[in-house]
Amino acid sequence: IVNTTFVTSRSAMTLASGVHATVLAYGNGSHLALVNCAFDGNFVTGGTDGADVVQVGANENTGLAVWNSVLWGEGEYRPFAFAAALRPIFAHSAVRNYDPTTVLQDGKNGFVTNMTALTAHPFAAKDVTVGEIPHRAVDGADRTLAKLGRPYWRGTDGNVYFLDTQTQPAKPWRLMANKRVFRTLVEAEALGLSDVNPGVPDAAGVARRKYRWSLGPLQPPPRGLTIYVR
Repeated sequence: IVNTTFVTSRSAMTLASGVHATVLAYGNGSHLALVNCAFDGNFVTGGTDGADVVQVGANENTGLAVWNSVLWGEGEYRPFAFAAALRPIFAHSAVRNYDPTTVLQDGKNGFVTNMTALTAHPFAAKDVTVGEIPHRAVDGADRTLAKLGRPYWRGTDGNVYFLDTQTQPAKPWRLMANKRVFRTLVEAEALGLSDVNPGVPDAAGVARRKYRWSLGPLQPPPRGLTIYVR
């Protein structure tokens, strides 16, 4: 899921146990990736595993990736719920009530890096409508969130990939949606992947700035005067 906004969703469960969420992935070996997404003001209550994002799969091959995304909620907000065995990819994101002690960070191709625990509402006061779809952008005054992200690219197979030269140097291109898939340079080239190419643009089709890659679905305008010509 790329460049998507999830706001003011309501999910309530009256049973003492159960699983529900704003976004839910279910089943061992299933995969969920949230890339440059915004979650704001979603309300999930009841059950034992209610959270904004839930991955029910319970083995180490199950995938959950959160990349360049922002998750915010009020009160006793719970951003994630997932099985203890899962090794997620949590990277370059800002999350309220993020608790790194709940995330296994060892092996099985998962990793955690560059995560920020939010303490104040991070979004701009007004949404930006693209077509007929409103998107939530980070507050342009917060320059940290406006440059915390990292690039990723879309292959000709329609999937998104990121570069990881550490885990398997001979296969540095990794499939975002499945942490077990690595590509060699030759395989990546066949998919049109190259780090000299522009990464995936924002929700409005605006090119991201490689070294000032914003979190969330929209790239804030640069500092200074901006004139829009219609």
